[in-house]
Amino acid sequence: MKIDVAALNWDIESQILRKTLQEIEAMVGVKDEFMISEPRFILGWYLFTVYVRRGLVAKIVSLLGDEFLSIKDKSVEKKFLSWLNVRLKEFGSDTHFYNCACICSVCSRSCC
Repeated sequence: MKIDVAALNWDIESQILRKTLQEIEAMVGVKDEFMISEPRFILGWYLFTVYVRRGLVAKIVSLLGDEFLSIKDKSVEKKFLSWLNVRLKEFGSDTHFYNCACICSVCSRSCC
């Protein structure tokens, strides 16, 4: 699963994202299920991509069951992005997902 991310502060946001994804891995007992690309700095934003293996998403779905499935999004990928966004906000993250498989952080609508 490819997640395009925009952040104003690469150092802080990449640490929060890495820590959050490592905690998610620990929840389901796996390692090395994600990768964060190097950022590109464009117009004041750091743009980078997070790659998450679908197996990690599947394990989260299995672990959380109805709690996960009750998230009001159509696809499992969008549900995962919404769920991940909530986790990131709990750690104080201000990242924005901007690919098609997300809820737009800027306008709060589905980007698709």
